[in-house]
Amino acid sequence: MAHIEFFYAPPGGIAGDEIRFPPDESKHIAVVLRHRVGDTVWAADGAGTAHEVTLVSVGRREVRGRILRSERGAGEPATAVTLAAGVLKGDRFDWLVEKAVELGVSRVAPFLSQGSAVGSPSSAKTERWRKIALAAMKQSGRCLMPEIEEAVQLETVIRRAANHELRVAAHAGPDCVSLRDAVRVVPSPVRRSFLVTGPEGGFFPGEIEALRRAGFAIVSLGPRRLRAETAALALLAQTFALTGE
Repeated sequence: MAHIEFFYAPPGGIAGDEIRFPPDESKHIAVVLRHRVGDTVWAADGAGTAHEVTLVSVGRREVRGRILRSERGAGEPATAVTLAAGVLKGDRFDWLVEKAVELGVSRVAPFLSQGSAVGSPSSAKTERWRKIALAAMKQSGRCLMPEIEEAVQLETVIRRAANHELRVAAHAGPDCVSLRDAVRVVPSPVRRSFLVTGPEGGFFPGEIEALRRAGFAIVSLGPRRLRAETAALALLAQTFALTGE
């Protein structure tokens, strides 16, 4: 599918072949990008469908269009991947969310553990991450809005992974296997993957043991020590590559 420009139009604004963009998107289309009647754009509904749209009415408060064609699953990987990542200090988790969504993650599950250097994020911060995810969804030409969960404790994250075919946790310690070997032993195709990376302080021994007991493969990302956000994206990108995405 050719990439033109993607905007967000939730299902509530779509009726038949008519589409109405929400106010923020309308202002961006009309005022910032100066689109005109007759221009063609793409509208992602966040629920898994992208629509090619010709604009029929352009105003700073409302933009309407007519759907030319729709494409289910546009820009989406076949593998649904949850990335559970330890919450990080400052704005580093903002960057992690943005890049993870660009790569194709389906869900981001922030968590707190023994190695966490921060407390539980506020609801305002979680909402900020969701806005970042929405912008990244549009920028990368995706049509499914990834879920950004509220932060929980690591043990809760581990319980939620039970129904995933591939479960891996990245760790810079002994007795790790390669990610390739971890993927190789899982029957293909892999439809649901659950990836875990730690906070700045890494995982404590008891946490690694809890992950092993829950069926996680403990994998190494190579000989170099990576920052937490780098490790999360490296694990995500390598997993997509090894599962054919």
